[in-house]
Order: sequence, then structure tokens, then C-alpha cells
Amino acid sequence: MLNYFIDVFTQVAILFIMMLVGVVMSKLGKITSTGAKEMTDLLLTVVTVAVIVKAFATVEFSPDKIREMGLAALALVVVTAVGGALSAAAFCKSSDNVRPVLRFGSIFSNCGFMGIPVTQAVFGDNGVFIVSIYMAVFQISAWTYGVYIYTRKTRKNKSFKSAELPLDNGSAEPCAAQPSCEKPTVIRKNDYNEGSAKPPLKGIFLNAGVIGVAIGLIIFFLQIKLPDIMMTPISSIAAINTPLAMVVTGQLLCGISLKPCREDIGIIAACALRLLVIPLCSLGILWLLGIKGLPLAACSVPMCAPAATYTVMFAKRYNTNGELASRLMSICTLFSIFTMPVVISVARFMAG
Repeated sequence: MLNYFIDVFTQVAILFIMMLVGVVMSKLGKITSTGAKEMTDLLLTVVTVAVIVKAFATVEFSPDKIREMGLAALALVVVTAVGGALSAAAFCKSSDNVRPVLRFGSIFSNCGFMGIPVTQAVFGDNGVFIVSIYMAVFQISAWTYGVYIYTRKTRKNKSFKSAELPLDNGSAEPCAAQPSCEKPTVIRKNDYNEGSAKPPLKGIFLNAGVIGVAIGLIIFFLQIKLPDIMMTPISSIAAINTPLAMVVTGQLLCGISLKPCREDIGIIAACALRLLVIPLCSLGILWLLGIKGLPLAACSVPMCAPAATYTVMFAKRYNTNGELASRLMSICTLFSIFTMPVVISVARFMAG
């Protein structure tokens, strides 16, 4: 167990050093919010797709791989069910302006932006293959069950007013400059009927994660052998994913305010659920179901990743508490540096 922790902690420490580069460069004014936004756009639209396609292109078709895909989808279902139950109990007495943010942030993780780099560092392309399926199912879950969490009270009161989703988080830093596995989708007035909670198909399917998985699945099932003239640039672009993502994450952490606020108790509870309680409970359930090996170990990474950027996006979209959502995501990302090695080490020990 100790060996697992040392191994994983070493990998996360390497990522943390990369984050420090982003912190220092941001403090020196060498990385601005505009620059971070542009790097995020590059990661979301190009690099993420390259990472996923490379993972699928380097894995040979086999029944075991089909099984791993199914287990990855099952893992997401289990995490969502466990998170839904625990967060509902934990925040049942929270106000209507706070409860959706804390529940969503507890359930849904930043499985792409944080999950993919850590998976790549610890488990390689085979791990990325599994997490890519997890991430694709995540999109569907976030845009259906996640939207339900934010609009539940709205539908009861029928007081929802559609508005364009802002790209900022209520502060001087743009939301798009924050780490994200999901490309911010600008949802305009006509995308929803007033009082409706129907998720847009664009948000579910037209994002880098799902597009990358779709391309990867075609390559995987048809066993297409990409020529070197294509694989070389794909591999080279994929190689910048981890350092670039960590530098942008460092830029986000640089803007965290440590000044106490009245919602901090709820934020700490949500972080505990997101980073420790929900992933460990979910791992236990999956282990009892007989899931072991690489599928269990690899899925532990997105399970214990910090709160998703959708937490902020949906809070803005549904006129909830955008400031609380931004603070939750930032603090959760900071804590995850210390909790992810613990959860991943436990998962590796359970996986055998």
C-alpha cells in the first residue's frame, strides 16, 4: 500500500511542480487571463481530441477492451448514484441558492482536464482509453441529471428566465480561463423554452471529449492503422496535454481568495464528498461487484478529480450562485493535490 502511495504521490508531485510554473508566471504577469483562456481553448478543441484518438489508436481490439468500456460506463453510473444520494442527504437543509451548487459540485468531477493528465501519467494510454469512455458518459449525465439538479426548484416554481450564459465567473477572471474538460457552451435564449429544463443536444454531443471518443471508436472497431504521417503529429500534440493543463490549473489556483466566507462550511463538506467520500464509497461498491484490475484503478482518477467546471457554467446559466460555484471549484482543485494520491493508491491496492 505504501509503495502504491509513493508511486502515485511522485506522479502527482510532478504535476504539482508544473502547476507552480503557472502560479509563478501568473504572479509575474506573464500569463494573463486572456492567455489562459487561449491555452484552454487549445486544450479543449485540439489537444484533448489528440490524446483520446492516440489512446484508441494504440489499443488493439479485443473482448477485454469491450468489457473495459462497459465497466467505465458502469463506474460513472455508480459514482453518480452514490453522489446523488449522499449530496441530497448532506445538503437537504441548504438554501435554494446554495443547494444546487454544492450538490452538483459534489457529484460531477473535472474528469477530462484533471483526470486525463493524471491518468496518462499514472496508467498510460490504456488508462486513458478507459477514462475516455467514462468522460463520454459523463457528458450525458451532466447535461441531463446535472441540469435537473439546477432546475428542480425552477420547474416547480415555473419562474425560470432564460438568459445567455456569461463566460465570466463573476470576478475579473473569465470562466473559460479556468481548467475545464468541457468547452463552455454559450446557450442562448432560443436554446430553451422558458421554464424548460430540456438540455441542448449541442452541449451533450458537440464537445471535444465526445467527438474524440467518436473518432477513437471508429479507429478502434475498424482497426484502422493510422500512417506515421498522421500518428506523429497526433502523438506530439497529445504530449503537451499534461504540462499545458497543469500550467493553466496553476493560473487558476493563483486567483484563489483565502479570505473566509459564510459558505465555507458547505464548500468544505462538498469538497470532502467530491474528493474522498463519494470516490471511496464508489470504489467499494465496484470492488464488491467484482471489478478489479486496470478498470478499477484507472476509473479512480476521474472519480476523485475536483469539481467540474460545469459547476460554474450551470450556476451562471440557471441564475444560481456563480460566486459560490467559482470558489468551490477553485478550493476543490487545491485540495485535490493532496487527496488524489490517497484515493488512487487505495484503488490500486484494491485492484490487485
